[in-house]
Amino acid sequence: MKNLFKKIAVLSIAMMVFGCSKDESPTEVVKTKVKITGYKIDNFSFVAPDGLGWDGINGLPDVYVGLFNGTTTLVYNSNVVNNVPQSGLPLSDTFTSPYYTVPNFSDTINIVVMDSDNSTLWASSDDEIGYVPFIMNDYTTGANKYPSTVTKTANGVTVTLSLTWE
Repeated sequence: MKNLFKKIAVLSIAMMVFGCSKDESPTEVVKTKVKITGYKIDNFSFVAPDGLGWDGINGLPDVYVGLFNGTTTLVYNSNVVNNVPQSGLPLSDTFTSPYYTVPNFSDTINIVVMDSDNSTLWASSDDEIGYVPFIMNDYTTGANKYPSTVTKTANGVTVTLSLTWE
């Protein structure tokens, strides 16, 4: 019987020494790239600053969207969607392959919504409906870091971006 207790004691000690590992926290993987894979324009004002519709009295906007890195570098331009009613929202585009890799998480990425007034995009006669600035650093910390979608409202427009983090 003493041998049995000795074996149990030796086995217990061996399990404590060799069977237990210290509690290790998983190594956090820090993401270094984010690709914008699409966007959705969820809402914008259908009333222009003059109090009328974007294309005159009760005129519906002819909407196109630009994605800018900063305020001047255009990296994506959508097609125009003519006569968009409020019930026509959201407007969205999903890129067939990730379209734009953000070069620096501290860059401001602006989604600009425009009303086309002629056949030339970004013409001086086109009206800016509004824009939403995104800074990817805002989505790299906290409980919901590296989300697959982010939604933000600014300057009268609500935009959802679809993101892939690497």
